Amino acid sequence: QYAKTYYEKSLNLRLDHFGKDYSSNGALYNNLGVLYDDVGDHKRAIEYKVHALSIYLDQFGHNHPKTAMVYNNIGVSYDQKGDHDEALRYFNQALQLRLNLLKSDHPDILGSYNNIGLCYYGKGEYNKALNYLSKALEIREEIFKNDVPDIARSYTNIGLLYYKKKNYPLALKNFKTSEDKWSTIFDKNHPRLAIAHRQIGQVYQKQNKYTDAVHEYQEALKDLNYKGIDSLGLVNDLNQLIETLNVFADVNIELYKHKSSIKYLTQSLNTNSETIFIIDNILDEFSLDSRLLTQKLRKAIIEDIIYANKILHQKSDESSFLEDAFLYAERSKSLVFYQSLQESDALKFAGVPDS
Repeated sequence: QYAKTYYEKSLNLRLDHFGKDYSSNGALYNNLGVLYDDVGDHKRAIEYKVHALSIYLDQFGHNHPKTAMVYNNIGVSYDQKGDHDEALRYFNQALQLRLNLLKSDHPDILGSYNNIGLCYYGKGEYNKALNYLSKALEIREEIFKNDVPDIARSYTNIGLLYYKKKNYPLALKNFKTSEDKWSTIFDKNHPRLAIAHRQIGQVYQKQNKYTDAVHEYQEALKDLNYKGIDSLGLVNDLNQLIETLNVFADVNIELYKHKSSIKYLTQSLNTNSETIFIIDNILDEFSLDSRLLTQKLRKAIIEDIIYANKILHQKSDESSFLEDAFLYAERSKSLVFYQSLQESDALKFAGVPDS
C-alpha cells in the first residue's frame, strides 16, 4: 500500500509538470499496474500497463525489450484475471519480440516460455503447456544451474501436467526430482518439502500403491511439524496441514474399501475429526475467498465423517457412531446456511446482486 501511494504521488507530480505522455512516466504507469495486480485490481492494472505500453511505443518503438516487457506484464494481468486467451495474445507478442531481439537463452525468453506454459495449463491445454514449460526448464538447467528453487518449481509444474494427463510414472519422476532439488535447500520440517511429499503420495494413491502413499503423507506431516492436535502451535503452515490431513484421511478410506479393515476407517475418521477441529479454530484467520474454499472442503470432510460413522455403526452396532453421524449431519446443514450467508456477503462486497 505504501509503495502504491508513493508511485501515485510521483506520477501525479510528473503529470502536473510534464503532462500525461511524458516519456519517463512509462515506468511509473507500469509499476503502478504491477502493484494493482498485487491487490487484485486487475482491471486498473491493465489500464495503467496499457498506458505504459503506449508511452514505450512512442519512446522506443515496437522492437524494443522494454516494449516486450510491458506486453508480457499486460499478459500477466489478464492471466491473473482469468482471461487466458487475451493473456496468451500479449504473452506471444512479448515472446516474438524477445526472440527477435535477444539471445535464445536470455532470462526474458525463459520467462515468456514459462508464462505461456502456465497460461495453457490454466486453459487445460496440457500438451501445449508441456511444450513451453519444457523449453523453460531446458534453459534453466543449461544457463541457471544454481537457481535451484526455480528449477524445482519447473519440475513440479511439469509433474502436475503429467498428473493431469494421467501419466503417473512421468508425474512421479518429475515430483521426485523436484523433491530432491528442494532437499538441497531445506532441511526437514519445511512446508515446501511437505508439498513435495504430498504430491508424490497422490501419485502413489492414483497407482493404488496405498502403503507408499501413506508413507509420503506421513513424511509431509512430519515436515509440517504436526504430531497431533496438541502440536498445532508448532505447525509451520496450517493451510498445507489441512490439505495433507485431507489426503491422508482419503487414502485410509481407500485402504478400507480395498482391505475391509476397520482400522483404516477409524484412522480416516480420527484424521477427519482433527481436520474439522483445526478448520473451526482457524477459519477466521483466512481471507474471504479462502474461507469459502475451506468451507466447501469442510462440507466434503463432514460427509466422509458421516459415511465412516455409519459404517462403524453397522459393524459394531454401537449407538455412539450413529449419534455422531446425526450430529455431523446437523452441522452440515448449518454449514450450508452459513456458507450461503458468506457467499451473499462476498457478492454484496463485490457489488453483485444476489439474483
